[in-house]
Amino acid sequence: MGMGFVMIKWKIELLTVLFICFSSITVGESITLTPTPAYVLHGHVLELTCKSNRTKGFYEFFYMKSEQKISLGRGGGSFQSCLNETDTGTTIDCDFGNNSWKFTLLISNPEHNQTIFCKDDRNTSVNSTIFVAVPVTSVTLAPTSINVTAGQQMYINCTTSYCYPQANITWYMSSTNFTNQFTLTKNTSNGLVRTLSALSINASKSDNGKRVYCTASNISGRRVNSTVNMLTVLYKPEVIPLAGFLSPYRVIEGQTAVLKCALIDANPYTSIIWRWSRTYRPEYVLYSGPNYTIPNIQRNMSGTYNCTASNSVGTSEAGITTVDVLYKPKIADTTSTTVNESDRTILSREIVSNPLSNVSWYNGSKLLDYQVSVAAATLTIEKAMCTDTRNFTLIAGNTVERNVSALVELIVYCKPRSYSGNITLGVTDTSGIDFSTTVIAYPEPRYELRYENGTTSNKMMGSITRNDVNNFTIRFNQTAVKQDDYGIYRLLVSNPFGETVVVLTVIPQRKPNMPERVEIVCEVMRARVQWRSSFDGGDPQSFTVIVLNGQQRESRSDNISDKGENVIHSTFVQNLQPSTTYVIYVTAQNRHGLSSSEKVSCTTLEEDSTDLPFIAGGAAAGGITLAIVLVVVVVVLLRLKKRQNKERNFDKNNPMRTNEDASHYTTLAEQDVTVERNVYEILTQKEGTNQYEACLMKESQETNSQMYESLQKTEISDKRNISDKHMIAKYTKDVSNIYANQSATDNSAEYINLSFSK
Repeated sequence: MGMGFVMIKWKIELLTVLFICFSSITVGESITLTPTPAYVLHGHVLELTCKSNRTKGFYEFFYMKSEQKISLGRGGGSFQSCLNETDTGTTIDCDFGNNSWKFTLLISNPEHNQTIFCKDDRNTSVNSTIFVAVPVTSVTLAPTSINVTAGQQMYINCTTSYCYPQANITWYMSSTNFTNQFTLTKNTSNGLVRTLSALSINASKSDNGKRVYCTASNISGRRVNSTVNMLTVLYKPEVIPLAGFLSPYRVIEGQTAVLKCALIDANPYTSIIWRWSRTYRPEYVLYSGPNYTIPNIQRNMSGTYNCTASNSVGTSEAGITTVDVLYKPKIADTTSTTVNESDRTILSREIVSNPLSNVSWYNGSKLLDYQVSVAAATLTIEKAMCTDTRNFTLIAGNTVERNVSALVELIVYCKPRSYSGNITLGVTDTSGIDFSTTVIAYPEPRYELRYENGTTSNKMMGSITRNDVNNFTIRFNQTAVKQDDYGIYRLLVSNPFGETVVVLTVIPQRKPNMPERVEIVCEVMRARVQWRSSFDGGDPQSFTVIVLNGQQRESRSDNISDKGENVIHSTFVQNLQPSTTYVIYVTAQNRHGLSSSEKVSCTTLEEDSTDLPFIAGGAAAGGITLAIVLVVVVVVLLRLKKRQNKERNFDKNNPMRTNEDASHYTTLAEQDVTVERNVYEILTQKEGTNQYEACLMKESQETNSQMYESLQKTEISDKRNISDKHMIAKYTKDVSNIYANQSATDNSAEYINLSFSK
């Protein structure tokens, strides 16, 4: 009971103390001064407000000056009055509300950095510092003339007037804000600030002509601008070549080349100095000017040329022109190529030209190989033969000149080979012995005439004549003939690579052997007769064609001269009757007698009833006659076609027909080429027959005799050598025509002419 009473008493005392404490505290009293700080434009009235949530007390405004409080005005109290201090330039206005009091202080000429506060009998407001704003009035851009060289650093300054607060400076270049590139410094005087902004720019060519200026502002809504200056950026010239830039400037050797260079841009654009030089030697000036003319340009002037332009700032980068001098092909002149027979041979010639040349290899008129864009022409012969000794024609061409030709000589070492292995010579006691034979061999062969028993014959005088590089004529003669001179001789012809034997049979002259292989083609009113000549008996012979109708002689030809032994001859017999069977034979006669061939019969064609009568009456028959004429033309063409086919059949049976179709060339182009003339015929047409191609040779008792059995006998009376290189220069025009007029291969050279007529 005692303890409980004590606890209750303690609680009552504690509550009493707390009530007394809280009742002695004023809750929520405050006094405020606004604005803090206070900004005012120079020359404007500043308004400060002191406000309290009390409705009693006495309030007063003070400002601090030299650490002393100076009253600017007061109000309130029991009388709720407003009192202004004199000579302060201030006015106080009081608002006594029911819940709060507000006092407004108007300062007509506030001082910069002046500190003001208000207080009542219990509370004091915070200090409000007065800042008098002085607007920036100008900003100056320097230098006034802005000239800078491209790549150099450019410095520009903007300086403001003294103001407060400090002004903000903004930089512009042709309306582009680049304020982030400047630095600021400031000077302070009497509380005002002057600002200096320094702009640093690495000038480029693209900055030339841009407008540069700055702006300054320290009060919202108010801004001043500097003058606008034009930026002048100086830079060295830029040039471009007008030719030979993206692709080479091409010019033909000997012509005039004009290299041009153009000025793209420069500042300054005046007093430009031009220079042309070779790229590998830029210090040596070839020409001073934008256009460099090179007369009679030569191939060694190909390459790159520099053009540059200079002004007061510097020299441009070089504009490079590539010059490509084009020139015609030149075929290198080298010595003859000499190989052994059966060797694999490669003929090669260097071709100097620009651009590279297309080349063609010819054997006579036959195209062997065609090569495109080469600096060296080659021709491969898998197996060289004695008859390959010749001058091959090499023709090179490019865009400058099409036909530049040269002879490429190939000489094949080979043993002798003769046109005929057997010669029969008919002589008389008074005519003497005179015969010759042509052989091909290289080098020049030796010869010896022997009797049949193997002893040497010294009666006949022998000589050898070189017709071509590998073509020789061996001739023997003897003025008087005795009985013991008749018989068989052996002519041995040899060189280091082998020998050949020609059998000579000397007999008394007699009548000719009979013509052989007579063939006839009958037409309507004529017949074509062809035969092969035989031995003339040692005396010149002639031929006559005899035509029989039954037992009567119908017609005969004129005398036909002999072209040589084993040569095909032909002629026409005229004035025959249509649809008639004739017997025809050929006679050969000399001073010793006459021989006749075997008789051959043929029947002339039937005469066409639609031929001439209807043509003669064409004027009366009108359109009908025209139709008949067309029919007649068709019939005639068909007959001509039939006759040509028969003539070709004759040629196929001709044993002397030259076979030039076999090829030993691995690089032979697989195409038919028609060449209107034979190259070697053109080159030698005024100097004799081509011994390489006119002479068809035959070798007896050798394993490869069939390779040469088609060589024709040729007698060469004049001396010449096809290897003379001056021929190609002498007949350049003809060779060019051959090159330019290639078409299908002319096979007419493969056949002996059968078409002469009387």
